[in-house]
Amino acid sequence: MNPRYKTAFIVLALAIAGGCVFLFNSFYRDAKNVAIAKLNQQQLIHAREVALGIEDFFGTWIRSLSSLSQLDVIIVGNAVGKRYQQLYYEAHREQIMAITRLDERGVIVDSYPARDEVGTDLSQQKHIRELLRDHRAVVSNVFKTIDGIDAVALHVPLFRDGEFKGSIGILINFEDLARRYLDPIRVSQTGYAWVIDHDGTVLYTPNQAYIGKTIFAVMKGNEALEAIVKDMLDGHEGVARYGYDKLVDRNVGPATKYVAYMPVRLGPTFWSICVASAEQDVFADLITFRNKLAVVIGGLFVCGMVFATLGAKAWLIVTEEEKRRLAEEKLRESEARFRTVADTAPVMIWMSDTDKLCCFFNQGWLQFTGRTLDQELGNGWSEGVHAEDLERCHKVYTTSFDARDSFRMEYRLRRKDGSYGWVLDTGTPRFSADNVFLGYIGSCIDISDRKASELEAQRHRAQLAHLSRVALMGEMSASLAHELNQPLTGIVSNSAAGRRLIDAARATLPELRELLTDINADGRRASEVVRGIRSMVKKGEPTRQQMNVNDIVTSVVKIVHADAVLRACQVQISLEADLPRIDGDPVQLQQVLLNLVLNGFDAMSDTPVDLRKVMIATESNGDRTIRVSVRDHGSGIPEPLRERLFAPFFTTKTEGLGMGLAIVRSIIESHGGMIEAENAAGGGALFHFTLSVHAPVSETRVERAALASR
Repeated sequence: MNPRYKTAFIVLALAIAGGCVFLFNSFYRDAKNVAIAKLNQQQLIHAREVALGIEDFFGTWIRSLSSLSQLDVIIVGNAVGKRYQQLYYEAHREQIMAITRLDERGVIVDSYPARDEVGTDLSQQKHIRELLRDHRAVVSNVFKTIDGIDAVALHVPLFRDGEFKGSIGILINFEDLARRYLDPIRVSQTGYAWVIDHDGTVLYTPNQAYIGKTIFAVMKGNEALEAIVKDMLDGHEGVARYGYDKLVDRNVGPATKYVAYMPVRLGPTFWSICVASAEQDVFADLITFRNKLAVVIGGLFVCGMVFATLGAKAWLIVTEEEKRRLAEEKLRESEARFRTVADTAPVMIWMSDTDKLCCFFNQGWLQFTGRTLDQELGNGWSEGVHAEDLERCHKVYTTSFDARDSFRMEYRLRRKDGSYGWVLDTGTPRFSADNVFLGYIGSCIDISDRKASELEAQRHRAQLAHLSRVALMGEMSASLAHELNQPLTGIVSNSAAGRRLIDAARATLPELRELLTDINADGRRASEVVRGIRSMVKKGEPTRQQMNVNDIVTSVVKIVHADAVLRACQVQISLEADLPRIDGDPVQLQQVLLNLVLNGFDAMSDTPVDLRKVMIATESNGDRTIRVSVRDHGSGIPEPLRERLFAPFFTTKTEGLGMGLAIVRSIIESHGGMIEAENAAGGGALFHFTLSVHAPVSETRVERAALASR
C-alpha cells in the first residue's frame, strides 16, 4: 500500500475511533446516571416498605401490650394476672418467646415460660434504664438469649392512679423478624439491608460478626459513611454514596456503595434501616447497553477493513479445521494404542464414566469372567461379584468416587468355570489436562493363591496357639490336680460320713440334707475346674463375642489360684467398674493373661515370700480403649533384652520354647491392640496392653471386599 494512503487510512481510522469513543463516553455517562437514580429509587422503596412493616409490627404489639397493661390484675400481679399473662403467651407463642412482668425497680416478678428468672434484676440493661427513666415503651437492642437465639425485648409501662408500677414486656425472636422483613431484601446482585438503633449500634446485617458493635467502629475513619450515619441517627431519610477500603481492621480493597436509608419509628424511639448496593450492580445493568454501543463502534471501525477481516476469518477457519482434524486423528490413534496395551496387559483393566457406570473392560477381564463386553458394561459386571461382598465394597467404591480418592479392595469374582477367585482391585480417578473429572480407571489382579496361603498361615497360628495353651495347662498340672483334689476329697468325705450315719441308724433328714448340699457344692467346684481346663485345651476356630474384660481377669484368677498357693504367690486385682464391652475371643484373651501371670510367678522364684505379688489392673483410657496391666515383683527385665522379649523363639528360661510372648503379641494385635513391657518403679516387670472398645477384625481373617456399582 502507498505510504500516503496508508497514513490517510490510519488518520481516518483514528478520527472515527475518537468520535466513537466520545459518543460512547457521553451516552454511557448519561445511562450510568439514570441507572444510579433507578437503583436509589428501588432501594428507597425497599427501605420504606421494611420500615412501615416493622413499625406496624411493633405498633401492633405495643397496642396489644398497652391494652393488657390497663388490667388491674396485671398491674397488681396477683394469681389471676399471672394466669392472664400465661394465656397471653399461649395465644401468641408462635410470635413471642416469653412474657415478663417487671416491678418499678426493674426486677422480674413474673415470667413465663421461664419461671426460674423471677427475682432477676434487669435495671442495668440499657432499655430497662430508659424505661425506668422515661416511663415510656422501649425496644431493646438485639441480644443473644441463653439458647443462642437473637432476640429483642419490648416493654410497655404500667401505671396505677398515675403512679409508675413497672412494665409488662415480651421477648421477640429477632431472627424471625429478620427473615420476615430484612432477609428478603435483594437489590440487584449485592444489595442487602442493615439496621442500627438510635445510638448507632448495629442490630442487623448479613455479616453476623458486626451485630452488637457500633457502626462507627465497623467503618472507623470513613468520613463519608460517618456523615450518612449521623443523618440516620437524626431520624432523617435519604440516599447517598460512599467509598471504603476497610471493614473494621480488615482490608477489602477500594469499593463504592450506594445507600438509601429510612427511620423506623417505634413509639418514643426509632431504628434506622439502610439498604446498600455495590457500584458494580450499576455497571451490571449497563452491560447490554455497553455491548450494543461497542458493537456500533466496532461496526464503524471495521467497515473499512471488511475484506481483510473476511480473508482473515476464512484463513482462521481453514487453520482451525485442520487443527481439529489432526486432533481427532491423534485421539483415535491414542485410543487404539490404549486398547492394544490394555488387551495385552497381564492384568484385568476397567474404566467408568462420571456416572459410576463401567464403559470399558479389557480382554483379560473378559477371559477371566467368560462373559461378553456387552454383558459387563454398566452394572452388568456386578452379577459376577460374590453376594457376601457386594454391600461393603459398594460402600468403599461410592465413598471413594464421591471424594475423588483412590482405593484398593479385595473381593471374590466369578470365573468362567463358575468358581470364585479373589481379586485385588485398585482404582484411581481420571482427569483431563484442564483438571476436569472424567471417571475412574482400575486394574485387578488374581490373588487367590495369596489368599489360600493366608488361610493356611491362619490355621498354623491357631494350631500354635492351641499347643501353647496345652503347654500352659501342662505347666499348671500339679496345681490344677491339687485344685481338683480338694472338692473330690470333700465329696468322698461327706459321702462316707453319710453312709456311717445311715449304717448306725442315726441319720436325720437335716443332717443328710446338709451333707448332700456340701457334696453338691464340691461337685460344682470340681466341674468349674474341669470346664476351665476344657475351654483352654479344646481346639476350634477363634470366635468373637461381646465381653467384659473384668470377667476374663476374674476367670484367670480362679484358674491360677492353686498354682499361686503352691508357689506361695498372691494375685491381687484392681478392676475399674462399668468398663465398656469389647469384641474379642475370650479363650485367646485368657491365654494372654495366663502367660503373663505365670511368667510373673516364674520371675518371683527368688523373691521373698511376703513380696511375691502379682497385680492385675484394668482401666479405661478415655480414647475408646481399655488398658490391662500385669505387674510382678521379680527381678525385672534386663535392659539389653527388652527389644527381643516378643520375638519368636527368644526365652530366658532354661526349658522354654520362646513362643509364649510372641503368641501373646500376635493375639493382642489381632484384637486391634498393642502390648508393651517395662520395668516397674520399685522393682519387677510391668506388662500392659490395650484393647479397642470396638476392636477391628484381625487382618489374618478372610476379608470380604467387592464392588456393587462403579
